[in-house]
Amino acid sequence: MRTRLTTWSASVVALLALLGVGAAVLGPGDDTTTAVAAAGGEGRYWLTTTDGTVLTFGDAADHDDLDGRAPADIADIAARPDGDGYWLADVDGTVYVLGEADFHGSAAATTLGGQVTDLTATTSGEGYWLATDAGEVLAYGDAVDHGDAAALPLVEPIVGMGVTADGGGYWLVASDGGLFSYGSARFHGSLGGTRLVAPIVGMAATDDGGGYWLVASDGGVFAFGNAAYHGSAAELRLAAPIAGIVPTPSNDGYWLVAVDGGVFAYGDAPFLGSTGGTVLESPVVGLAS
Repeated sequence: MRTRLTTWSASVVALLALLGVGAAVLGPGDDTTTAVAAAGGEGRYWLTTTDGTVLTFGDAADHDDLDGRAPADIADIAARPDGDGYWLADVDGTVYVLGEADFHGSAAATTLGGQVTDLTATTSGEGYWLATDAGEVLAYGDAVDHGDAAALPLVEPIVGMGVTADGGGYWLVASDGGLFSYGSARFHGSLGGTRLVAPIVGMAATDDGGGYWLVASDGGVFAFGNAAYHGSAAELRLAAPIAGIVPTPSNDGYWLVAVDGGVFAYGDAPFLGSTGGTVLESPVVGLAS
């Protein structure tokens, strides 16, 4: 999931360091806008940057990265369930495969109505969906197309996607908190029409599809259905905006990832590290496990 956000002050980075919260430092000349996307799991996660660099934490295996070998503007990362590989999605719909991840197609040659913001893999690891900020959903491999919001007069752009465990349905969420459900995905509530302090930037679903979490750029977390609330970063003076949320396999916790690579762990989600204190050539755009 990807959203355009602004940079942060060095003083707040120092404050978070004192609190033990990871925050990355961008090098001179980095763009003042950045993007972040997230996905997660237990015991491991990967961070990726807009240029396709991939960083590993916990027991996440290093399956290489783009390392500047291709001109890229990466929007999201998704990993195989067994952790043996991962995919990177560019905003133009190009999909890069690394490790044992298989290529099932891309939207690179497709005329899209917007930029890709989300890449979500099927639970089998044999397919994936791409979602754009215009509400388009493209399915590849064993991922099934259940419809999309491309024909709707969206008030705000789509910023995230959640998928049911069996792939029988999915949700799209817009930055105003509006939520759209397709296939077997049930509607459990939304923030559409609610006056938000900060825009919604991502979502994640529980493994049984009985609920979901929405996360805002200020770190606020909103739980619906059987998704349990485990805390948020809304009360912290963040060094950089939050850009995504990833639940643990048990659904008893989640990670929040910020555009500077800071990772915030709640519930039973273990903190395995971040890019705090690292000078990055490009901003972080994703976390996957």
